[in-house]
Amino acid sequence: MLAYFDSFAGIVPVRVDSMVADESSPGGYRFKVRATAARGAYARGQSIETNGLHVIPRQALFRRRGGSWRILPYSWADFAADAPKPERPSLPVLFRADRSGDFKGDVTAVFPTLPGTAAHDATCYAHIGQHGTCSRGWYLDTRAAKPGEYADLLQELRRIYERPDDPDAVRLVVAKRWTQRHDDARRAELQRMNDAAYLRAIDEGDKPPIGAIATVSGRRYVKGADGWKREGA
Repeated sequence: MLAYFDSFAGIVPVRVDSMVADESSPGGYRFKVRATAARGAYARGQSIETNGLHVIPRQALFRRRGGSWRILPYSWADFAADAPKPERPSLPVLFRADRSGDFKGDVTAVFPTLPGTAAHDATCYAHIGQHGTCSRGWYLDTRAAKPGEYADLLQELRRIYERPDDPDAVRLVVAKRWTQRHDDARRAELQRMNDAAYLRAIDEGDKPPIGAIATVSGRRYVKGADGWKREGA
């Protein structure tokens, strides 16, 4: 689906990669679009995340002879059925069983890329107790659960993480082992969460205008209409 992105630098032709209904988002939709031509600061092929107020269908916008733009009446709801659906991100999950003790054979799901309560811990989930935190040391003391042992727990997790009506749903992927790549992804997610908390505090205190720049642990963020975006991302 072709559209235009109404940016501070002017009109940018784009292709809509995904369009998700979201009542909390301005314009009622969240968009991920890709520039089809270079305009101002936007390079061809650059991915842009924005809301329904800044994306206009190609057929609803045209240029007058004098060079000004005219927008015809339109509703994104009319295009929703034909809009591309976003590809759900994958979320690795490991299934571990206790080797011995009172909980021998009990199965726990481990999300190695989701931070726990400490820097080196990960999020885990069990039938009883549900979400919690687990350490790498505990993981090493367990064994890999067999598919027949974790089948019920996997179905329970799919009902939580893969709901079709959830715009933030993911696709669970069963992994075999906890790897360094998982550790790197978890640290990056923890960094993102800490930065987001710091930027929220700035918003609540100073209420910076659009275009403001904030530096968090050496990383620069720019305030846009949709919130803070990391510079160069």
